[in-house]
Amino acid sequence: MKHYFLIALSLFAFVALGSWMAISLGLYNSYWYTDVILHVVAGAGFGFVWLALNHKIEKRRFILILGAASFAVLGSVGWELWEFVGWRIMSYDMPFYIPELGDSLGDICCGLLGGVLSVMGKIRKG
Repeated sequence: MKHYFLIALSLFAFVALGSWMAISLGLYNSYWYTDVILHVVAGAGFGFVWLALNHKIEKRRFILILGAASFAVLGSVGWELWEFVGWRIMSYDMPFYIPELGDSLGDICCGLLGGVLSVMGKIRKG
C-alpha cells in the first residue's frame, strides 16, 4: 500500500513545514489552534503509516480503528517526549514551548483524533 506511505509522507512534510512556519512567524502564540491542527495532522500521518503496514486486516474494522489510533498515540507520546527532552537540553527561554501536562495530554488526544480520522475513509468504503 504505497499510496498510504505517500499520504503519510505528505502529511509529515506538512507538519514539518507548518511547525517551522509557526515558530518563525510566532503563530503558536497568536493562534492557539495552530498546535491542534498540526497534532491532528501528525496523528493522521501515523494512522496512514499503520494502514500501510497492516493492509491485510482491512476487513476487521475494530482492529483497524484500534490499531491506527494506538499507533497515532504511540507516535504522539514519542513526539511529546522528544519535545520535552529538547526543552531540557536546549535553552529554557524558548518562547514557543513551556512544558505542561495539560498541553501534552491535549496534544496526545489530538494525535488520537488524527489517527481515528485516518481510517474513517477506509471504513466507509467497506
